[in-house]
Amino acid sequence: FSRFHPTQLRLVWKIAEILILLLWKVPESLQPYLIEADLAGDHSRIKRLYSIMVWSVCLTALAIGILYSLFGGWFVTLWVGNEHIQPEPWAFVLAGGAIFWLGSARSPALFAYSLKRFERLNKIVFIEALSKLVLIVVLVPIVGYTAPLMAINVTYILGIAWAYTYLGREIARSAGIKAGSHTDEPIV
Repeated sequence: FSRFHPTQLRLVWKIAEILILLLWKVPESLQPYLIEADLAGDHSRIKRLYSIMVWSVCLTALAIGILYSLFGGWFVTLWVGNEHIQPEPWAFVLAGGAIFWLGSARSPALFAYSLKRFERLNKIVFIEALSKLVLIVVLVPIVGYTAPLMAINVTYILGIAWAYTYLGREIARSAGIKAGSHTDEPIV
């Protein structure tokens, strides 16, 4: 493993970060409609919107994560040129995993935020942040610049992904809707 080198991390992570920010726009664009449906007590509309959020973002995050894992080095080469790229190929696999995890967590988090269910969300976010910070401190001497990417993947695999999924399902259940169910009814 290589030593910590911020430039290497930036090369691997910058494009992935932009992809995540773009991916997050999907559930964010539905947030006003969720708030409106919640205020109106329209549980069927909340169900449809949450279903769209979960399925579209998770499947897109999975596809983007896989593509970045496979072709991230190529994208970075296009960005900075071949002479500047030195990251290990597995760093792009970690970044692809992070794209999937962070992308898939966005829908339940935004769902909780939109419906003003902050208590559980805040606990999950706190545990996630603390876990990532501790893992980064522990992993930097071992894996170098990939420690933040590895910390994201390990944190989600060890339970944060489940916590976000559970959060979304519990909120949906408390609102009287079944999370992740699909419907062909129009949204608006």
